[in-house]
Amino acid sequence: MSIAGKRILICGSRNLSPSFSNALIEKGARPVQLPLFSARLLPADRLTVAVRVLLRLSRYDGLILSSANGVGFFAQMLRQHQIQLPDSLILGVVGKKTALQLSAHFPGIAATVQASNLQDLLKKISRQTRAESERWVHFTSVESLQKIRLTVPENLHLERLPIYHLVAEPLDTDLIPEKLIDETDAVLFTSPSSVDYLLDRIHGKDLLRQKQMFALGPSTAMHLKRLGLTVARTAAKPSAEEIGKMLENYFDTSLLKIVSTRG
Repeated sequence: MSIAGKRILICGSRNLSPSFSNALIEKGARPVQLPLFSARLLPADRLTVAVRVLLRLSRYDGLILSSANGVGFFAQMLRQHQIQLPDSLILGVVGKKTALQLSAHFPGIAATVQASNLQDLLKKISRQTRAESERWVHFTSVESLQKIRLTVPENLHLERLPIYHLVAEPLDTDLIPEKLIDETDAVLFTSPSSVDYLLDRIHGKDLLRQKQMFALGPSTAMHLKRLGLTVARTAAKPSAEEIGKMLENYFDTSLLKIVSTRG
């Protein structure tokens, strides 16, 4: 197998599913998961506005969820306050991973509108609405509010409310980012935040530029490119199987190029 023996560094959150590593192990690779951060629900005193909106969700036309973590914490808050998701609510999500989480937490419910990034989602919603003005709410992270600037279409009124935040995780003594990167054949980033939290722990981008970098989803790939980093391949679907195929295809192609050059 093309990735047999390859060391793959998987950068993500503390609660990242082990299925990614397990799938690579089955293909003979040697993955290492690097838990750089964790997502946590905001304390109750910072959720008063969000809870007030949750209790009045039926007054809104649509709801936006832009991350898998956002879906999980939104579902948790609904359970805590014994609130039912209104049937009339239009659901907009960013990315396939978020859509999968929505279906997992709310069986039988699917996203009405989906896009690969938040700005494109707003454009889609704006084009599809028939009303002069619609009222939407976006439950998200503190970091998303700080980093993502949006142009909201004139026919949408959008409220963006933070319900969770990201916290850097202390690393085990044997998990030294620079050493892991130096020893790895490829680095897989599972989210835009995984890129930021890794860069916070290493000195500059030069070490990363010496490695093949892979992205889970277009948002992660776009974030890497904005930072001036080259993306070798992007996984089309947020699944362990898709990641395995992506890495195999890449290393197969690279091997063929080497053989062709030598021939």
